[in-house]
Amino acid sequence: MGTSRVVFIKRAGQHLSLTFFGGLGALAFVGWPFILLLSGLIWIFGSFSAAWHTALVLTGLLFTVGLVLAVMAFREQLSETRWIELQPPGEPTVVVFKKVRGSESMAVAHLRSVGVVEKVKLGRSTGSEIVFTTAEGRSITCPGSVLAPRLMVSAATLGGWFADRLGPAGVEVAHETVLERAYPPIESWYTAVQVAAVWRVPVQDVDRIADRLAVRCQMFTPRVGALHGVNLTLTTMIYNPDDVYIVAADVPTASQEDS
Repeated sequence: MGTSRVVFIKRAGQHLSLTFFGGLGALAFVGWPFILLLSGLIWIFGSFSAAWHTALVLTGLLFTVGLVLAVMAFREQLSETRWIELQPPGEPTVVVFKKVRGSESMAVAHLRSVGVVEKVKLGRSTGSEIVFTTAEGRSITCPGSVLAPRLMVSAATLGGWFADRLGPAGVEVAHETVLERAYPPIESWYTAVQVAAVWRVPVQDVDRIADRLAVRCQMFTPRVGALHGVNLTLTTMIYNPDDVYIVAADVPTASQEDS
């Protein structure tokens, strides 16, 4: 983020290449184990010739499907925003949306609001997106697709940047943080010690606060302990990490109510 520009994609060629070949590679990674398994079964119960021809046909089909999907993703990224620029830098009157191919401009006078949304998962930012809304109600979201890189800048910082430059022109600027669920497996749930570190409370207070804030928890025995019958020594209470972070803002209030 420079003095007048917010950059999403630094190198368009590199981004497009990663989108295209990444799509091909991902499909091949998923499809090739199936092809090898099926060809191996045909070889075992049939013949090498049949297995070989089956592998060739399936590989050709996989490549064709992958190529079509990669081209579709490539074309979608051509309309993705590379950067947003406010012109002129001092008192901007125009917002320029530079695309991978082409550009679009919008007068600041026609801009009603700018919303900055930061996605956070398990306490870590997964990136921010910016939503521009015109006086007519039209919205432009940057980035526009899930394949495009997101800004690793906090919503508060980015919102302040826009407020300083567009606020004097009467543009409403808002920022918010959205907590996304990660749905971690039971083996990845947090112990009381980990929860206490997130909430910044004593370990002995975790169970009481979790109960008040309806954080999902349960007794858990690691597989090693369950297999060897040492449940009493390894069984412990664990807490759902998604819930732990979602209620984190309410922990101080809950602690005061119990004190």
